[in-house]
Amino acid sequence: MEIKTINLTAVTESELLTVIKNNCQVSREMQSQMDMLAKYELAQLDQRGPKKAENEAELVEQIMTNDESRNDLIPYIATFNAIEEKEEFLKTAKQTMPTIDFARLVAQLQLQTISNLQELKKMEEECNSIEDLHELQQDIPIEYERLQLITKTIKEEVPRRILYKVIGGETK
Repeated sequence: MEIKTINLTAVTESELLTVIKNNCQVSREMQSQMDMLAKYELAQLDQRGPKKAENEAELVEQIMTNDESRNDLIPYIATFNAIEEKEEFLKTAKQTMPTIDFARLVAQLQLQTISNLQELKKMEEECNSIEDLHELQQDIPIEYERLQLITKTIKEEVPRRILYKVIGGETK
């Protein structure tokens, strides 16, 4: 598992493609190992007890990931991710769920989408294949549209006091 480099002045197209394919595979394997390590570290942190968050973003993420009711939201999140009619789904969820659960759902979806965008941007920077880069660039606008929909829903449909309660802030 090693990233290869080549001299571009005397390289054939097939050699270049071979090196690019190798480097993409190495990048995927490294990303997989980093993800596994991150999950292991999170499991170790959970066993040691809650850590005091350093800033508001970490606090929100810690509250949302440690929230026991998040398990109840997993089917809703999976459905949201799988269907095309995301706006309709959010409208239906708003009508059928208690307000606090709906606020938790959209907050969790927002965190997930932001995380997806960060991951796509990181993958885009590390990508060495034109085909993979093109594929990633098609996914980014989809995630931005999704984030805009969720943000709009939060602003229009979730009362501030409920949102503050969900993210662990104090109501004013």
